[in-house]
Amino acid sequence: MAGENKVSLGVIPVKALITGSSGFVAGHLTDLLHGGGVEVYGLTREDAAAGGKVKKVYVADARDEHKIKEILNEIRPHCIYHLAGVSSVGRSWQNLKETLAVNIFGALSILAGVHELGLQCRVLVVGSAEEYGITGVEPVKEDYPLRPVSPYGLSKMAQELLARQYVSAYGTDAVLVRPFNHIGPGQSPDFVVSDFARQVARIEKGLQEPVLEVGNLEAIRDFTDVRDVVRVYAALMQHGETGEVYNVCAGSGVSIRTVLDILIGLSGREISVRTDEKKLRPVENPVLVGSNEKICRAAGWRPRISLAESLAGVLDYWRNYV
Repeated sequence: MAGENKVSLGVIPVKALITGSSGFVAGHLTDLLHGGGVEVYGLTREDAAAGGKVKKVYVADARDEHKIKEILNEIRPHCIYHLAGVSSVGRSWQNLKETLAVNIFGALSILAGVHELGLQCRVLVVGSAEEYGITGVEPVKEDYPLRPVSPYGLSKMAQELLARQYVSAYGTDAVLVRPFNHIGPGQSPDFVVSDFARQVARIEKGLQEPVLEVGNLEAIRDFTDVRDVVRVYAALMQHGETGEVYNVCAGSGVSIRTVLDILIGLSGREISVRTDEKKLRPVENPVLVGSNEKICRAAGWRPRISLAESLAGVLDYWRNYV
């Protein structure tokens, strides 16, 4: 495909810091960067061994500006992938203060540290499609007004505005992304696809009655495999423009019901479905589908992994895990 070879790790700076390094996306990003010869450092709130692919893991709360500045000064990274933060839309309703504090002040610590130390460092600030809120249009382009309806979306919008301020006021080299739903092996069951796949795997092993507990199945979402997501994150370190925001998405929507049907079909078991009121959100966005035109032009990127292949990988992961 024309332009696809732009997604290359050959000229990515040699030292990268990944915040939230113990998380789902970070694991896949670490694999990609390490395979491309990048020296990877991690930052996490939890004790974690460095392993063979991470040179060193630092344990700190991203909100601790003093500690973050010390870490940044020690590493002197060429690029930072800021993945740390509260990532669950559903849980953000129960943990409003924590969601706002971690996502906003965690980003502030990173941006302030880069600025105050005078680092020549590009920062990828990971927002969310939840910033758009209920749009009424599809696909959503980057210039659509931001009207988040969840505490999580609100926190990500504030984080993005903060990054834009650092770009305009201090010339900070920050690139912004709004990823839509991404899925893949290793994702927490706090997220809908992994939740469904885990339940199917448990049913297959006789650990759960053949009834799958679900929330709203009518919502339509735009799913991309996490391995495609981290490819474009890496590409933006080379090809993204400072201060620009990019949707990260497949550019097409599918209902949660369809996702469920595919997973049950992969199982081949007779499984019934039951609505769990606890899985329903106070406000639900009925349709959230993005336009990927801008990021495809900028990074020469296209998703490679189909939804069916991605769902099969998630189910296989849980079959080996439960």
